[in-house]
Amino acid sequence: MGVPTSWLQGAVGSTLSTGLVVMDQSGADSGRYVMINGIALHISADEWTADGYDKQTLMGVPGDWLKNAAAGSLASGTVVMDQSGTDPSRYVMVNGAALHISADEWTADGYNLRPLMGVPGQWLNAAAAKAPANGTVVKDEAGGASRYVVVGGAAAQISADEWTADGYDKQPVLGVPGAWLGTAAARNPADGTVLADAAGTDPGRYVMVGGAAVHISGAEWTADGYNGKPLAAAPGSLLGPLSRKSVADGTLIKGQAGNDPSVYVVVNNSALPLTGAEFTTSYANQPVQGAPEEWEAAQVARPLANGTVVKNANGTDPNVYVMAGGMAVLLSGADYAGYGYDKLPLRAVPGTWEQAAAAKAAPADGTLIQSSDSATVWQVVGGNKKAAAAGSYNAADVVKVPTALTAKLPTVTS
Repeated sequence: MGVPTSWLQGAVGSTLSTGLVVMDQSGADSGRYVMINGIALHISADEWTADGYDKQTLMGVPGDWLKNAAAGSLASGTVVMDQSGTDPSRYVMVNGAALHISADEWTADGYNLRPLMGVPGQWLNAAAAKAPANGTVVKDEAGGASRYVVVGGAAAQISADEWTADGYDKQPVLGVPGAWLGTAAARNPADGTVLADAAGTDPGRYVMVGGAAVHISGAEWTADGYNGKPLAAAPGSLLGPLSRKSVADGTLIKGQAGNDPSVYVVVNNSALPLTGAEFTTSYANQPVQGAPEEWEAAQVARPLANGTVVKNANGTDPNVYVMAGGMAVLLSGADYAGYGYDKLPLRAVPGTWEQAAAAKAAPADGTLIQSSDSATVWQVVGGNKKAAAAGSYNAADVVKVPTALTAKLPTVTS
């Protein structure tokens, strides 16, 4: 009687005892593998003797069967440790990832009652570097009512409304160590994770960039290749706040499509260009995140916000500046403290960009400025200053600047 190949492979695998060492009998694959619960785990050359695998009987198996067995994952809930004992830690497998079990959780959560499987250390290291697959629904192994879904390595709590409405109640819930869950629940999905609303209420698509969910336009979805990446469904309670967040300062970005080859650094919701030298020196060894180019273009076009306090990233210029209408205005130590700028974040900016901003003759037209020598609020008009009428402006839009700037701008009345 014919049977499905996948069933046959599983049936054969289940008859090979855990701990049995196997190899491709044809020799096409020269690797060595150890069988653990029907899955073949690769043994590195270094581990072959050090872990004692060389003292076990080596069994030849069909190459195609071995390839499939090596592609499988240990069942969720399997407890493992490094075969060599070099790492005494214990881990539990959850949807392809090995999650660390703390000493307190080992007994309290009942992991000590499960079979403990020795596995090759290099394989274990790779599994421990992973997160459970996107969409895995988890709960604290120790108990509790809260449920979470894994999205880009983060654990997003599922609200009571979302539990049923988003269909999470139809999925298996896997227990995980509480310490791991706490850490995963506190982080954002990894940069580069492509997101969609699990409920479909928001039809948009997003990609994580610098801790924020950035919208992908319809044209970019295919043109930029996002349609070829895994799409992670996220609860709206996670996606909504992430889509309203700002990309973190210092994030390096480049257009995903490659139409704009420049690299930019995000500073206070603006994208500032880097020269090749600055990328190599001031921002050395930092990852560059691909970003939708429509979003990137908007950040590039946005002047650095008034009142942003900046300093050269490479440290060659020790001065501190405040942004006013696209101009970087030099602050003395007294002004820096006297105007309260020392209470604001001091943001690093590329030196070439800073020099250009500091060399401007005046802030952009319409900028509101005020210095300590007068109560007058001035509006910049064509490189000059004009007294702003009381009640015609919002006080929050006024930039405090040194007297030297207001003194050098000619006064006009119309």
